[in-house]
Amino acid sequence: SNILKIKNKKDLFAVIAGAALVFGEGATIASEAAMLGVPAVYGNSIQLGYLKELENDYRLVYNFKEEKPALQKALELLQAKDLKKTFQERKGKMLKEKIDVTRWMVDFIENQGWRSEPNVHLPK
Repeated sequence: SNILKIKNKKDLFAVIAGAALVFGEGATIASEAAMLGVPAVYGNSIQLGYLKELENDYRLVYNFKEEKPALQKALELLQAKDLKKTFQERKGKMLKEKIDVTRWMVDFIENQGWRSEPNVHLPK
């Protein structure tokens, strides 16, 4: 059987990171693969802006509405030389151009502080 059953959700990222390629209709998994530098072929009639950006700007995800061209692209990628190295480089480019939102928020809160008390009324 070619079915991999993941019992612990934490193992999912290790499975994705170790994959040669991710192929599927799940946008979240395609995006996670891109963040890990693993090529993703996303096949779904729903085309999402952030996946289009990962395709157009970084070539980390390939978006398809039809199954046949998606399968052809997956096969083409799997035959490419230095696939892992190429996609790690693309991931690096993408990460250099983005901000770490958590770091930004921590910096903002620590350095800017709150200008006034929050206007929160909790029920008694």
